[in-house]
Amino acid sequence: MRLRSWALAGTALMTATLGGALALAQEAATQPGTMTANPAGGDGPAAPVPILTDADRIGLVNAISGPRRINPERDRFRNPLQTLQFFGVRSTDTVIEIWPGQGWYTSILAPYLKVGGGRLIAAHFDAASSGSAAVRRLVDDFTGRFAGNPDVFGSVTVVPFGPRSGALGPPGSVDTVLTFRNVHNWVAQGWSEKAFADMFAVLKPGGILGIEDHRASPDEPQDPLASDGYVREDFVIQMAEEAGFEFIGRSEVNANPRDTRDHPFGVWTLPPVLRTSPVGQPEDPGFDNSRYRAIGESDRMTLRFRKPLQPVVSPTPPPADPAARPAAPAAGRPVDLSRPSGQQQTSTRGGAPRVAPPAPPSPPAAASPPPPPPTLPPEEPARVVAPPASPPPPPTLPAAAGASGAAPARPGEPGWTAPSSPPPAAARRPSPPPPAASRPAPPPPAAARRSPPPPPAARRPSPPPPAAARRPAPPPPPARRAPPPPPRSPNEPYWGEPKKKN
Repeated sequence: MRLRSWALAGTALMTATLGGALALAQEAATQPGTMTANPAGGDGPAAPVPILTDADRIGLVNAISGPRRINPERDRFRNPLQTLQFFGVRSTDTVIEIWPGQGWYTSILAPYLKVGGGRLIAAHFDAASSGSAAVRRLVDDFTGRFAGNPDVFGSVTVVPFGPRSGALGPPGSVDTVLTFRNVHNWVAQGWSEKAFADMFAVLKPGGILGIEDHRASPDEPQDPLASDGYVREDFVIQMAEEAGFEFIGRSEVNANPRDTRDHPFGVWTLPPVLRTSPVGQPEDPGFDNSRYRAIGESDRMTLRFRKPLQPVVSPTPPPADPAARPAAPAAGRPVDLSRPSGQQQTSTRGGAPRVAPPAPPSPPAAASPPPPPPTLPPEEPARVVAPPASPPPPPTLPAAAGASGAAPARPGEPGWTAPSSPPPAAARRPSPPPPAASRPAPPPPAAARRSPPPPPAARRPSPPPPAAARRPAPPPPPARRAPPPPPRSPNEPYWGEPKKKN
C-alpha cells in the first residue's frame, strides 16, 4: 500500500518533475564539463564527464520523466540525470545494477536501455540463501514488475547476488556495473572483498564501476561494521583498488553539507526512512523528526572506477650481483620448455617499455677427473698351523731290584737317582694359538670391497688343518712313584753301608 501511494504521488507531480528534468538535461548538454572527476586527494587535472550522444541524452531525459517511475519526488536529493551522465551510461550498454531494492533506479535504467538496444541485469538479493520470507517477497515483486513487463522495460534479467552466490555472469561480458547505497551493507556483513571481486570479474576491460553511498566524515575512524550506515570515501577507494580497479574520478553532485552524521539511529534517521526508534523496536510516535526532514537525504559520495584495459606486468629486474642469480634447476626437476631461455619481459607502466636483459650463459662446468681403476682385494694368505708340541719324555724310573744283580741304591748312597717329578702345568696345557702373522688377513677396506670380486680361486679359503693338528696335545701320563723300600728288620744289616770284613 505504501508503494502504491508513492506511485500515485509521483504521478501527481509528473508535470513539474518533467519540466525540471528537461531543464537539467539542457544544462548538462550545454555545459558538459561542469561536473568533473578529480582523483583521490584532488591532485592532477580533472577528468571531464563522459559526453553522451544527443540520442542518449534525450532517451535518458525521457526515461526520467516516464510514467513508470518510482518516487520521482526524490530526484532533488538523488539527481539521477547528473549521476548517470557522470557514470557515462550509454543506451547500448549491458549494465548490471547491484541490489536494486524496490527498483528506484531500475525504473529509469530499464526503459532507457530498451530504447537504445542495451540490456539490464538486476543482481538482487540471494533469496534462496537468505531463507527470509520478506526477502523472497521483495525479489518476487521486483521480478514480476520489471522482468515480467518487457514491453515497457525491455530485457531485464534477475540474478542472485550475495555472500554465497556464484558469478554475476561470464567474465568480461558487461560494460557498466552500478550500485547505489549498498557498500555499507557489504562492509557490515563482512564480504565486501567478494563483492568487489565479482564486479571486477564480470566487467570488460575498460568497463566502468559506479558507486554511490553514504559518506562518513574523513576526520573520524572507519567503523569496521559501518553500524551507522556511513563509510569513509578513502576506504571505499582502497577496497576497489585492492580488487584491481583504477580510480578515475569523483563527483559532488550528491553531496549534502547539512548532514552532520550524528543522528540517533544512524543514517536511517534521515529521509526516506525517518526511523524513530532502534531496530527491532516499535516506532516512537513522540519522536520529533522535523529536524531530520529539514536536513534531507544523506551526504553521499559518487565515485567512478575503471577496469584496466590489460593487466600490468611488472618486469623482474636482473640482480645487481651476478653471484646472486638463481641457480640452474637441479637434476630431475621439470623445465618449462615452452618459454625460451632469456625471454624478455616488458611493461608499459611508467612510460616507455622496459626490457629485462637476458641472463648471461653460465660458464661450462669443469670436467671431473676419471675414476681410479678398480683394485682387487689381496689374496687371503694360507693359514699356518703350528705343529703340536712333542710330549715330554716319560720319567725315568729306578731300576728294579735284581734287574742287574745288584740291589737298588738308597737315598744318600752312591748311584742313587731321585725319581722324576711330574711335568709342569704348562706342559699339560694345549698348544698356544698361532701368531698374528698366521691368522687370516682382515677384510679389505670399503673402497676395495666395491671393486669387482676376485676370481673364484682367490676367494676360496685355505683348507682347514687335519683333525689331528686341530686337537690339543694330550696331557702327559702321571708319573709313577717308586715303591717305598720294605721295612727293615732289626736283625737285618744296614744296606746303605758295606759290611766290614773281619
